[in-house]
Amino acid sequence: MVSQPRKARGLGLCSGGLDSILSALILKKQGVHVEWITFETPFFSSEKARLASHNTGIPLTVRNITP
Repeated sequence: MVSQPRKARGLGLCSGGLDSILSALILKKQGVHVEWITFETPFFSSEKARLASHNTGIPLTVRNITP
């Protein structure tokens, strides 16, 4: 019995900036299943990351790290 190779998976930290988006899209194009995580504080919104997720279809997890 030969097992099927597992699809590569990657987790990226997404700010919503161009470098986050391009690096994830390059990995996705190479067949890697990519998901993002971003952190939200009173000083840093997750709005750009949410928009990037919406536009690319890459799943995003938002964690509020306010103490």
